[in-house]
Amino acid sequence: MNLRHLCSGVLLVAALTLSLPRAVHAQDPGTTADPLVSKSYLEQLFRFRTMVVPAGETMTVGVGNLLVLRSGRLKLRAPKGKALVDLTTGEEIPPDSFLPANHLILVPDSASYRLEAQSLTLLLGQGIGSEK
Repeated sequence: MNLRHLCSGVLLVAALTLSLPRAVHAQDPGTTADPLVSKSYLEQLFRFRTMVVPAGETMTVGVGNLLVLRSGRLKLRAPKGKALVDLTTGEEIPPDSFLPANHLILVPDSASYRLEAQSLTLLLGQGIGSEK
């Protein structure tokens, strides 16, 4: 009886070992089934641009943009009832408020969000533009 259980266990382990390489190689590299992500893809996805914003300039930001205020003061101008999301604290930033320094800010929707520089400002942003 013990010999029979031992043989069954050895056959089970052998069958699993032989089928494992096929399961690993079944995924095609570069497809959505491939679980690996390249370093270059992540660098492109999370590339932040540094911007110096003079006092008095207005910035427009769009849905999905990420911002980090490094220095200076930026005041949020947005439609009533709209707000930016402070991902660092999990709170909303309502219109006519100043953006906190060194917090990761998300633009959650396509409302007309504008940022007014109250002083010379250094900003890190992903996908942001500016207008005078």
